[in-house]
Amino acid sequence: AGGTYNGTINNLLAGNHTLTLEYREDGGDSRVTFSWARIANPNFSVTLTPASQSVAQGFSAVYTVTVNSIEGFGQAVSLTSTGPNCPTGAACTFANPSVTPPVNGSIQTTMTVNTTGSTPAADYTVTAVGTSGTLTRTGTASLTVGVAPPAAPSNIQLINPCGTGITVTWDDNSSNEDGFRVYR
Repeated sequence: AGGTYNGTINNLLAGNHTLTLEYREDGGDSRVTFSWARIANPNFSVTLTPASQSVAQGFSAVYTVTVNSIEGFGQAVSLTSTGPNCPTGAACTFANPSVTPPVNGSIQTTMTVNTTGSTPAADYTVTAVGTSGTLTRTGTASLTVGVAPPAAPSNIQLINPCGTGITVTWDDNSSNEDGFRVYR
């Protein structure tokens, strides 16, 4: 019987391949063989771990950045994280901003997100952007920046500690406290 038949072969690696099609015709078995070569498509991926972290304003989060070689990729990859890829008021820096994964292997570096007191408390997506020639790949993770705890007061002084009452004074080193309590 005549007709058209379609099929798909998935996940073929680069290299030479052969496909043999067997069919029955006029009471006998027949065979057709097709040969072809799949050309490699060198590529890379970028991942960040852990997937999420939380820090207070003014503190840092460190992520591991992994650059994976795919199908024989072995070129230098430049890593950046600026603008919308890094939280407002923070700096995102790489221990090694240019890495070269071994062919069909991986290489790691770290990305540090240094927040400041002016980094708004919020949930962010941090992104490591890897570029090599015309290829650009990204890896993302979550970062929650919380409100920094108030700074402790300093220069605490007790005035007239030998009388029937005392006065306590101190320097307020914070602007985000709700108040102070003095206990005896």
